[in-house]
Amino acid sequence: MLIFKIELEQIEFEEKIDSYSRGHLTVQGRYGIISSKLSNINHSMMVFISLCDLLDGVRLFLINPIKNTYHFVGVGSSFQFFLVKKGASKLILTSVKKEEIDEITRLELIEDIWKEVKLFMLKYGHSLNEKEIVKNDLTISIEEFKKQFNL
Repeated sequence: MLIFKIELEQIEFEEKIDSYSRGHLTVQGRYGIISSKLSNINHSMMVFISLCDLLDGVRLFLINPIKNTYHFVGVGSSFQFFLVKKGASKLILTSVKKEEIDEITRLELIEDIWKEVKLFMLKYGHSLNEKEIVKNDLTISIEEFKKQFNL
């Protein structure tokens, strides 16, 4: 089972949460774990902007029958992973070093991302002022993902 975990850096709680607030993404699968937190170097990313990229990128990847690989890179970070299509409905999630993290179905990926994004936005979405530049983009990304996959 694949688990996505999105969180803000602790220092962000002392500052005002905004479009550029930094955070981490952790992905845990049956065969491994990758995380922007598990390093001696700070690989935190602009978490709200990265969520837009993740939602839009995964959505467009899954609906495009020609595209076989999706490469996620956290905005302002070197944290990254790959999704590779394997057959009609299976996906392989790998680290940047090509280490397999998990093999999942399209539906599992969609549900796992959706569950964590909803939880993260319930916790922190209200902290983003309406005038924040990412607020509109993130709202659209969430709605498009929800609409595309009937969530």
